[in-house]
Amino acid sequence: MPVRGYHIYWKDEEVTFYYPALSYGGAPSSGSCQGNRRVEGRSFHHGRFVSRLRDLAKNEENVTVVEGTVISLVSDKQTGRVIGVEYTDNKKQSKKSYSNLVIIADGSRSNLRSQLHQQQPISTSRFRALELLDVQLPHHSLAYGILGPNPPILVYQIGARETRILIDIPNALHDKILQDSNVRTYIKEAVVPTLPPAVQTSATAALESGRLRSMPNEYLPSRAVQTPGVLIIGDASNIRHALTGSGMTVALKDIVLLRDTLGAAGTAFADADAMHKKPRHFYWKRKDYSVVLNVLAQALYTLFGTTGNSTHLILHSTDIDDCGSTPRHPTTRIHSIHPIRRHAR
Repeated sequence: MPVRGYHIYWKDEEVTFYYPALSYGGAPSSGSCQGNRRVEGRSFHHGRFVSRLRDLAKNEENVTVVEGTVISLVSDKQTGRVIGVEYTDNKKQSKKSYSNLVIIADGSRSNLRSQLHQQQPISTSRFRALELLDVQLPHHSLAYGILGPNPPILVYQIGARETRILIDIPNALHDKILQDSNVRTYIKEAVVPTLPPAVQTSATAALESGRLRSMPNEYLPSRAVQTPGVLIIGDASNIRHALTGSGMTVALKDIVLLRDTLGAAGTAFADADAMHKKPRHFYWKRKDYSVVLNVLAQALYTLFGTTGNSTHLILHSTDIDDCGSTPRHPTTRIHSIHPIRRHAR
C-alpha cells in the first residue's frame, strides 16, 4: 500500500509530515513541489512480501536453491577463514556446502551471529500487534502515530481491507501486565480509549477475536566483522527500534549496496585478497544510510516514550512546509532519502 507520510496525534493536536517532492529528474527538489511527484513509501504484509522475494530469487537462472537449516559456519582450521556452512536438509541429514563468500541474512534471531562476535540485541520494549478489518482511516495513504500518556502506537494500512496497529509496551510494564492481569485487558482499558474514534470499534473487535501478535523492539549496533570469507547483513547485523519502520529500508539498501560492491569484483570471487576487501568497503559504505536511521529510531523512541512536554516542543518547533524536501526536512532523514555522504575508504 502506498504511504505518503505520517499523521501524528498528540493529545488534542494533530500534524502531518508528508514525504518530500522529487524533481522530474529524480533528485530531491529544493523549491516548490508544484508539478513534481513525491517520494512514496510502501506498507505490506511482511510475510507475503518476503515470500514473494524468495520466489523471485528462485526463478533467477543463476540461482540454485538448497533448503535446510544452517547449524554453523565452516572455517579453515589454519587461516580461520570462513569457507562454507554446515546444515541439516529436509531429511535431517547433516551436510556441508562450500563457498568463496558466505552471506549471513538470518534475521534478528540469528544463530550464526554469535559465531562471529558476542554482541547481542538489547530489548527495550515489545510491540503487540493486531490486524484490523475495514477501518475507515481519516486520511488516505498516511501512517499514523498516536503519542500521549502511553508509549507510542502506530497504525498503517497493509492491504485493501487490512490495517495493522502496533502497540508499544515497555518491558517493565509488559512483565507487570503479564503478572497482574493480561495484555488484552490493558489494551482494552488503557490503549483503545486513546485511539482516534474511527479506529476504536475495529480495534475492540480485533482484540476480542483476533490474533494478538508479539515482537521485541531491540537495538543492536552495527559491527564490522573482521573474519575473512563472511559478510553479515540486515537484522542479523544491525537492529534499531521499529518505531520508524526503517528495518526493511535498511535491509533493502544493504542488498543494493552488496550488489554494487560485489558486482565491481567481476568474477574474482576466488581471489581471497579481493574478497577480503569487499566486506570492509561494504561495512563502511552502509554507514551512509544506517547511522542516521539507527540514531533517529532510538532518539525518537526515547522522546516519544516519555509523558512530558518533549513531544509538544518537537511538533511546534519544527517548520514543516507541505512540499519541503531539503536534507533538513524530518522525513528525508527518517527514511534515508538524503543519506550522509562519507569519504571513500
